[in-house]
Amino acid sequence: MKILILAAMLFAAQPEATPPLEIEPVTEGVWRHVSYQRLEAIGPYPSNGLVIEAGVGLVLVDTAWGAAETERLLDELQRRFGRPVIAAIATHAHEDRVGGADVLAAADIPVYATPDIIAAAEARGLPVPSHALGETTPPALMVAGISWFAAGAGHATENIVVYHAPSQTLFGGCFLRDAAARGLGYTADGNVPGWPAAVERVRAAYPDAIHVVPGHGLPGGPELLDHTVSLLEERTSP
Repeated sequence: MKILILAAMLFAAQPEATPPLEIEPVTEGVWRHVSYQRLEAIGPYPSNGLVIEAGVGLVLVDTAWGAAETERLLDELQRRFGRPVIAAIATHAHEDRVGGADVLAAADIPVYATPDIIAAAEARGLPVPSHALGETTPPALMVAGISWFAAGAGHATENIVVYHAPSQTLFGGCFLRDAAARGLGYTADGNVPGWPAAVERVRAAYPDAIHVVPGHGLPGGPELLDHTVSLLEERTSP
């Protein structure tokens, strides 16, 4: 009996296995890539990015969470779709957004980001996106129907959102919280007081958005903007 009890205790003490990388459909021509990292006191935690059809190729919105997961993502996309990744765009300068930028650069895949994101990645010692976004849309992003918007500081001072007009899909990254979230997550690089107004600017910019994908957790609809504002109001209320 003691042996059985000890075995049960040892089994219960084992850390939860980290799930494998996932690619889940959002809507036609758009998928969510989900990678995991183990966080202290939380365990395996998911991070979302997008995979978007772009003619004969694919465009990524954010890398997977780190170099190893980004390598797995490229392998899985090739296995599943048999199409090349022709470009990526990063939504801010944290490990779950740009952690695989060097992997993509080594594969000759341009990683686009705003000058503010590039500067923040350099300052934080993270992999640095290879190409700066300017006033004109890069051809690969244009083919994919992708636009971006710097609405103002929120989760991070440099964060942007990405919109895929053909599918009416808004990728908020960590700027938007999922419906199950009960807090704002990591905010040390952000601007909580200015965040609600930035959300409203996103709402005004993309009133036709149907599918809304946050940086972590399950996708939803425009209600995720409302939920994010509610969490911000709770955080800032006296």
